[in-house]
Amino acid sequence: MNALRILVVEETPRTLQVIGSTLEEANAKYEICRNTEDAWKCFQADPDIKCVLIRLNSESIDGRELSRRIRGATTDASLKILMIVTEDQI
Repeated sequence: MNALRILVVEETPRTLQVIGSTLEEANAKYEICRNTEDAWKCFQADPDIKCVLIRLNSESIDGRELSRRIRGATTDASLKILMIVTEDQI
């Protein structure tokens, strides 16, 4: 069975630690990008990504823009995009 391939777009060390340990326990393969442009390049380079976890907004990440780019570039209806939000963004 192939492991789920996930792109994580986050820059906060504590959040990355929690996400990374959770994904490792689930035997998921994942790539971490710390800004919008690197994440976009990673997504374009890896057709096996089936889920994207994106920080909604920070200094180096524009989650809405990245999700629009991804949706516009794929025909894979099963691709999941999940936003990571902080308490003040709710």
